Amino acid sequence: MKLYKYFAFALALLSLSACDDNKVEDYPGFLGAVNTASGVTVDLDQTFSFNENQKMVYVPVNVSGTTNGKIVVTVEVKEAVENPAKEVENYNITSKTINIPEGETTGYVEISPVWEQGVINEDRKFSMTITKVQGATVGNANCDLTIYNVDDAYTMMAGSWTLTATDVNSGSEVSMVLNMQTLDADSEYYGTELDAFNLKGYSYLYIPFAFDYDEASHKINLELMAASFATTSPINFTGIGQCVVVSSTAYPNLGENIPLEVIGYDEIVFPEDATLTLAVMPYPALNQIAGQWGKWTKMHMTRN
Repeated sequence: MKLYKYFAFALALLSLSACDDNKVEDYPGFLGAVNTASGVTVDLDQTFSFNENQKMVYVPVNVSGTTNGKIVVTVEVKEAVENPAKEVENYNITSKTINIPEGETTGYVEISPVWEQGVINEDRKFSMTITKVQGATVGNANCDLTIYNVDDAYTMMAGSWTLTATDVNSGSEVSMVLNMQTLDADSEYYGTELDAFNLKGYSYLYIPFAFDYDEASHKINLELMAASFATTSPINFTGIGQCVVVSSTAYPNLGENIPLEVIGYDEIVFPEDATLTLAVMPYPALNQIAGQWGKWTKMHMTRN
């Protein structure tokens, strides 16, 4: 998502919604003929679990015995009585009918979780049952599935926020709606940085925040990151050339992070004398300040 991490100088400045089930009758020749060999069974594992933020998971359908053709398995799902996982709302299944080729010992039901980021909930549960098989008999037909909640203090900060501030250059009050986002789950900075996009109304401009959570005190430690890129890519500025935008603070010294106070996941309080500046620097040299693209103080953020 970024060009960077920190740089060492101080500055003042297939989407998967619920698909229609593929009916094997629609594709009679797919993968050839159905198995006719005897002694072949299919089973589901008794339990299966996955995290709500996984991109895709695969529930195995296990084949025992030697096949001479494909096996066709159809499953259905049912919500649990307690903490139910709802299809479409909490997960989607690519197809409830799968074809397992001749010779394969495992087929897979493909599931894409739907992550409601920033909402801490109980682990959600549902069951999957084999309801129809061609080319085999059924052993264990039922699997109990659990979708683990992964939301915590970090993801709870994600969502829509409003930043109010005073424009240092004009003296006027400004208000901006920002979209606070976590980094990608596979990023090395996941869990330690948050980015608030839509700064100045531009989707590619953001405020970077350093994040830390103290388990012992249950306290969020949040800082506005100084001397960090604040745009997803270089920008062409007329007369200046290809540039990047850099956030900085001057609090209390040039290039130091701004320590913030987080109140109940709903309010971010900035020090009264803190300043956020967007400094423009030529790219890729990044060795001088070419201009300024905004400067604010008396900042405050509230969740929408």
